[in-house]
Amino acid sequence: MSYLAFKQTIRENILNAKEKPDKISDVDWNDRVICVLKNDDEWEDCINNMISTAPDNTKNCLGKVFKFSNREKVKSKYDTWKYTRHSCAHWKTENINEATVVQFWNYMQDNLSEFYVNGGKQYLLNQLCDTYKYFVPEDAVQLDKLLKELSIIYNKETNILFDEFFKTMNNDFKVNDLNCKFWAKIINSSYDNIRDGLINLINNEKYDIFFKFYKFFPQIFEFIYRLNNKYVQQKISPILEGDYYFGYEECFWSILLRILDTNEKIIDINKLTKSYDRLKLVDQIDLKDYEIERLRKHKLFNLFIQNAGKDFFSNNSDSHYSYYYISNKIDDSIIKCFDYIEWDIDMVKEIEYSIYTLEESINLRENFYSIENGRTRKQSYLTIVRSNESKIKDIITNEGKNISEFVNISKYL
Repeated sequence: MSYLAFKQTIRENILNAKEKPDKISDVDWNDRVICVLKNDDEWEDCINNMISTAPDNTKNCLGKVFKFSNREKVKSKYDTWKYTRHSCAHWKTENINEATVVQFWNYMQDNLSEFYVNGGKQYLLNQLCDTYKYFVPEDAVQLDKLLKELSIIYNKETNILFDEFFKTMNNDFKVNDLNCKFWAKIINSSYDNIRDGLINLINNEKYDIFFKFYKFFPQIFEFIYRLNNKYVQQKISPILEGDYYFGYEECFWSILLRILDTNEKIIDINKLTKSYDRLKLVDQIDLKDYEIERLRKHKLFNLFIQNAGKDFFSNNSDSHYSYYYISNKIDDSIIKCFDYIEWDIDMVKEIEYSIYTLEESINLRENFYSIENGRTRKQSYLTIVRSNESKIKDIITNEGKNISEFVNISKYL
C-alpha cells in the first residue's frame, strides 16, 4: 500500500462510516467533512486537519472525527510520514528504498486502526457484530472487505477480536442454518489470521462450541488440532467416551473416524464402547463401506457388543425384566451392530450358549410378561442368526467344524 493509498483508505473509512461522532452536528458532518472529502482537490488537506486539529477546538469540528488512543503519538507518527513522503516525492532530498517501504508497511499495520470514525478497533468490532446479526448472502462482498480490514488492523491479535466478539454477542452467539454462510466466510477466509482468531476462541471456550461449528464445518477438526494437538484428547474424546447424553449425535461417527485417523491413542475405544447411549448411535450410521472397514479395524462393533451389549446375553427372567423394563432397553441397536462386526468363533460360541440358556429359561417361566420378554429375546437371536447365516457357517467351516455341532444355532437356521 502506497502513502496515497493509505490516505485514500482513511478517506473511504470516513465516507463509509455508518455513524457520525456525537460531538459533530449533522450540518457540520455533511458540509465540513463529507462534502469536503468528496472533493478531489480538498480531501487530502481535510484529513491532515483532522489529525492536526485539537478535539476541544470550538471553531473546527475536524478534530472530533477520530478517537485516538494517544493523539500526540498518532499525530507525531503521521506527520513524520507526511514529511518523509514530501521529501521523497517533491523536495527530492530523500530516496525511497526497500527499508522505507518496510517501515511504512509496519507503520500502516500498527496505526491504520486509529483512523476510523468513533475509534478504530471498536468501530470494526461493532461492524462485525452488526454484520453477524443482520447477515444475508448479499452482504458477502462487504463482509470480505471488513475481514480484510480486520486482518490488517488486528494482525496477530485476532484472538482478542473474537474474544470480544463472543462476549459482545453473548447469548446471540450461534451457529445454525441461518448464519452458517457468515461463518463460512470466516472459516474459509483467505486471511489466515482471521480464521486462526476464531479457532483460538473455539480452543479456549467450552467443548460445545466445537461441536456447534463441526456440524457445519468438519474442517475445523484439522485447524484446531494443528493449533493445539491436546485439545481433542482433553475436551472431545472424554465427551465421546462418556456414558451420558450427547447432544451432537449426528457428528459422532465422523468425529470418531477423524480421531482414529489422526491419532488412535488419544481416545479409549474400550471405554467408549461401554456406553449404551453410544451403542444406540449404530442406528444412525450413514458411512461409506471403507469407513465401516476402518471402524472394524479397531474392533469397534465387537467391543460395543461385548461391553455396552453384554446384558443382551443374560437370559434369566430377572435380567430380562431389568433390561426391558427397568433400563428401558431394546434389542434393535444390538441387532444392527451384528451387521458390522468381525465374526469369529468366540462370537459364534457366545450366540450358541445364549440360545441354550434362553430356551432353558423360557421353559421354566410362568409369568406372562416374563414369557413375552423371553420371546422378544428369542426373536432377536433368530434375526441375528438368519441374517448372518453365511458368515456363521464360514467361521465354523474355517475352524474345521460342522454346523451340526452347534445344535442351538442349527435350530434357528
